Amino acid sequence: MPRDSTPINVSDAGDNTLIEAVAGQPIIVLGYRLTVADAVEVVFKSAATELEPLILGTGISSAHAEQGLFATQPGEALVLNLSDAIAVKGGLTYRVGNY
Repeated sequence: MPRDSTPINVSDAGDNTLIEAVAGQPIIVLGYRLTVADAVEVVFKSAATELEPLILGTGISSAHAEQGLFATQPGEALVLNLSDAIAVKGGLTYRVGNY
């Protein structure tokens, strides 16, 4: 299945859309890396539903999982929620479609 990647560069407290919703399709996260400017709680979300909560002091890098680490509900955006206005940078590998 085709894979895509996107940079992550957000700093607003609250929800930050990383990948816009694709009608009828889930967004499947295959891997990610995040670095933070200061301690912050980050949560990957499918629209409003929490998928992967993390508390970061410096950064994190996931293993790559071709089957997917987690996925949005079909037709929902992938969101990164920040507990505070702290710079978060990194990247994300994903695919759109069936598991």
